Amino acid sequence: MSTLMIVGGVHGVGKTTLIGNLLCGSRPGTTFLDPGALFNKHVWQDKDRTVSEVEDLVVAKLVAQCHTCNTKLVLASWHWAVWTPLGYVPQISIDRWRLVVRASGATRVHLVNVTAPAETILTRRVRDYANHPRKRSLDAVSDEMVASDEQYECFADAIERFATVLRHEVKNVGIESALDELKNLYTHAYETA
Repeated sequence: MSTLMIVGGVHGVGKTTLIGNLLCGSRPGTTFLDPGALFNKHVWQDKDRTVSEVEDLVVAKLVAQCHTCNTKLVLASWHWAVWTPLGYVPQISIDRWRLVVRASGATRVHLVNVTAPAETILTRRVRDYANHPRKRSLDAVSDEMVASDEQYECFADAIERFATVLRHEVKNVGIESALDELKNLYTHAYETA
């Protein structure tokens, strides 16, 4: 049975940088999934799947990774909340999230909320705008942070009947300290899987 470690937060908080560095030193039996990359590819670039179909794909891939022989820990990058014209919604529906946890058989789920000050996130978004066009105002960042924190709690609360949920916060105000903190959480999750 695999352990899930979901590392989430708002766009521009540094998840990709942190996880990329973490994966360089990951241990055998660790697999990785980035649902955001699947949404970008299928919904926005290729336009060959609907949002609902990609949510189903994310569920299938996460569950399959948990059941792959020799997989000890499944690591995923996550957006707790994503913007739509109707407002902020979870990256995948809460019902599908419950399905992931139940079908995977994961008994321990580490939910890591990566945070940073709104001004820091805005600076990163401005710098990375050519590659990642995101909203670039302090109000927009603050709104996303509020929605993300609310959805983070919803993701955790939704699975407490099925698994032990370990909630963590990594403050990404400096890459070295945030990476050290994430590595410690990863090591703990891996060793207790």
